[in-house]
Amino acid sequence: MENRGFSKVQILLLVLPWVLLASTYFIFDTLAKMLDLKLAYFIGFIFYWVFWCYLVPVYVLGINTFKNVFQRVVHPFGKSYWIGILLLILPPLLAFSTVFIKKLPDANLIIILGSLAIAVINATGEEILWRGVYIEEFPNNIFWGYLYPSIGFALWHISPQIVVESKMPGGVYAFVLGALFLGLCWGWVAYKTKSIRWSVYSHIITDFLGLGATIYFLTS
Repeated sequence: MENRGFSKVQILLLVLPWVLLASTYFIFDTLAKMLDLKLAYFIGFIFYWVFWCYLVPVYVLGINTFKNVFQRVVHPFGKSYWIGILLLILPPLLAFSTVFIKKLPDANLIIILGSLAIAVINATGEEILWRGVYIEEFPNNIFWGYLYPSIGFALWHISPQIVVESKMPGGVYAFVLGALFLGLCWGWVAYKTKSIRWSVYSHIITDFLGLGATIYFLTS
């Protein structure tokens, strides 16, 4: 790839979404052929979380800069604060109205606690990778710092659906488009504030309301 003023780290981030998609697709597909689907799904996510969401950002940013993505900011929701608040509230509201209400009657204590743990690990890691790393390296470029990683965030969701396909109308395509919408919401706040502090909270709540642990305890 020709270097058009990009640093080595920035070039790495430009190719990262495609390498991530290829590697996770391969991992989920391989595991699905070898293991029980629930176990394959879980191990696939472990690989995604440990390697891509935590180890790669620490390597790219270094441990000191890594901490900066959680920094406090003067304008916590962006200068147009009402837009930021709206974009942080919308994802949990959608998850509550479309998923949580339907799944709650079947949710026991194990599902609730498991979903909370999954939400904290997944949401924090994804915000670090898809928002924190990119706004740190492309703080003043709205395409590379905001739009590009939002697209990558959406496309990555293709991989786990090799094992457990979305049951929502529209299947995989609708799920990816939904993820793109969520990524644009959280990404806008992160890009405007140069911090993932608030997007992490919204993402955790949204993931929890999706009650992710039901995949392991309720599906056949």
